[in-house]
Amino acid sequence: MSNTLNSGSQRPAPAPLTPTPPFPKEGLLPRTSEDVALNYRTQYRPKLLAAYAAKRAAKAAGETYSGAPCINVLNITLCFDGTNNHEPSDKLGQPPSTSNVARLYHASVGANSGTEQSRANTNGFYAYYMQGVGTEFKEIGEFEPQDLGLIGAVGGENRINWGITRLLDAVGRACGEDPLTVDAAFELVQKMGTSFTEEMLGATLIKSGDSRRQEALQVPLLALQKKVDYVHARKTKPRIIGLRLYVYGFSRGAAEARAFATWLESLTQVEVEGETCYLFAGLPICIAFLGLFDTVASTGMAYAMPFAEGHMGWADDCMRLPASETFLERCVHLVAAHEQRVCFPVDSIRRKNDPDDPNGPSTYRANTVEYLYPGMHSDVGGGYSPGDQGKSLGGPQDVMSQIPLQHMYAEAYAVGAPLQAPKDVLSDEQRQVWPWLAMAEETEIAFDISETLTLRFNTWLAHHKTGPLEGALAGEQALLTGWRINRYGSYHFRTTSAYQHVNGKDMTQEEWDALK
Repeated sequence: MSNTLNSGSQRPAPAPLTPTPPFPKEGLLPRTSEDVALNYRTQYRPKLLAAYAAKRAAKAAGETYSGAPCINVLNITLCFDGTNNHEPSDKLGQPPSTSNVARLYHASVGANSGTEQSRANTNGFYAYYMQGVGTEFKEIGEFEPQDLGLIGAVGGENRINWGITRLLDAVGRACGEDPLTVDAAFELVQKMGTSFTEEMLGATLIKSGDSRRQEALQVPLLALQKKVDYVHARKTKPRIIGLRLYVYGFSRGAAEARAFATWLESLTQVEVEGETCYLFAGLPICIAFLGLFDTVASTGMAYAMPFAEGHMGWADDCMRLPASETFLERCVHLVAAHEQRVCFPVDSIRRKNDPDDPNGPSTYRANTVEYLYPGMHSDVGGGYSPGDQGKSLGGPQDVMSQIPLQHMYAEAYAVGAPLQAPKDVLSDEQRQVWPWLAMAEETEIAFDISETLTLRFNTWLAHHKTGPLEGALAGEQALLTGWRINRYGSYHFRTTSAYQHVNGKDMTQEEWDALK
């Protein structure tokens, strides 16, 4: 089962959170064309290293170096949305109530449609979106919202496996193949999937999820590897030297993203001449960035149930981040400080150094960081509309989740994530050479932040005390409890702006009587 955040007297103090940074008045999106160029250079580094290696190999062999080889790296973005978050319908609201994962998807190179993004695909950029559990997902056979998805995260496994099929799609398209059909992908999802009963019985009695995935993907991966080798031999397309993944998730989508990382590591790990490598269809693969908003698994029976941890089914034993820094290069987790956790426990990315030692130190793996942000679950992962509960009346730019959105964007952008930038930031040359880098107007608006929100956030931050996650959460809950006593003990809440502007009021006594 997943590790919890319990502490004991015999255990050393757990590692502290990374202090949440102040939010600058100018925001965290790129502000100059040089910022865009730096992102490109970071992204281009694997190609540069491959070119240097080719030059050294030619020199060692006594051959004339004929110039940089024609190579490409596939940059693939995968977005796992949260419970009841469904971008196709959420974006239709006025204003839209899309989550931060959906907004990052629309800012990702290779997403959406149109000539520019088609050219981005040709240049090795692909982006995919998986809507949240409990919502319609026709491609995996969910043709209407599912109550069991909302309650127990049913459907999460199929979404993770659908993400794996997106890798087949991207590599195939990079080799000149047609996109993987929905029917073919769904057939693989069904073969990879396990039933709830099978997951509960475990791998010793019935095939585990790992063995199902290995078995289901053996033939298509071998066929794809042959296609890759054929294309490389013909030299009609750039040689693919690897896959770099950028994975985002919110809520149960964050749990799906972590399960995806664990499952993909198991699927791709091989030993080559005594060295551990990670290969997908014969191509090196890694997760360059894993961006998580408030991970909550809550699969099967909730944490509030006796002897349950909310990690049944697909979330069992896969929340721990992969140990290999070669496979998972960097992870950032943003946690909500004021969510009520009885049935919604957060899964920290902090972990015991030795999972089998209950009294061992609990630390963060290298290149993984965890930050605390004020508010509830969707104040971090997004999904609240302006005016919800009478709050954020100034517009989308006043919604609390905008600050975690820009923070996650900046973290990903710094390590070379293929993200678009505001159009006015790009130089004329960048707009001409990389037209797919310009944000659409609606995408840029979706990242807006007001000065009022910035001021209020920085005011909270000035009084926030950091430390280990448990202590920081306890401190914020104490403040929240005092705030509630003040509001409700004296009926002060009736005078607040939020109460005055909330959509709908409590039912009258007559309405209660009629309901009974």
